[in-house]
Amino acid sequence: MGKKHKKKVYTTPKKTKHIHKKQSVENFISSFNNLKCEKCNSIMANHDNRIYCGKCCISIFYKSYSEENIY
Repeated sequence: MGKKHKKKVYTTPKKTKHIHKKQSVENFISSFNNLKCEKCNSIMANHDNRIYCGKCCISIFYKSYSEENIY
């Protein structure tokens, strides 16, 4: 029989997991008043420089109001 192997010592630290941000109930309910997507009729997300649809990947930028498909 062979002898036991020495336990490996890792030199890099463990990866930190993503922590979800908590959203207030008032903010969640007010999101139902956001714009609706013209293609899929789902609620669009408000970002600081654009409005984005997560289902069909359409972004409408505030400055130019032009639609672009982002892949």
